[in-house]
Amino acid sequence: MQGLLPWFVDEKIEAHQWSGEMEAVVVFADLVGFSQYTIAKMDSSCNEGVEAIAAMLNGVFGEASRIIHEKGGFIPYFAGDAFAGIFIGDAALLNALEAAVEIRNYLLARPLDIRLRTGIG
Repeated sequence: MQGLLPWFVDEKIEAHQWSGEMEAVVVFADLVGFSQYTIAKMDSSCNEGVEAIAAMLNGVFGEASRIIHEKGGFIPYFAGDAFAGIFIGDAALLNALEAAVEIRNYLLARPLDIRLRTGIG
């Protein structure tokens, strides 16, 4: 499982600790209007629509993933058009805020037909 699990989970497994708690900050992101975007792209041309949707998802989620990992977070899952980035440690809130701002700035610099809504908890 090396490389698939966050570092702190690996440490717990090595120490034979099978449960625990942690404080964390979560950045949640969701593509607003993704279903309508998909319908519109598929109505225009099936093959081109699929390619446009895949390119948009890969671009947005790929860059968001890079930023979250660069700021020390990890992504436990992608759920269709949404994902969560989790940050732990003393700088978790600052790292989460910086990641959210960088993701926003990335998206503002690109002409997308869809918005990414984010929240921090």
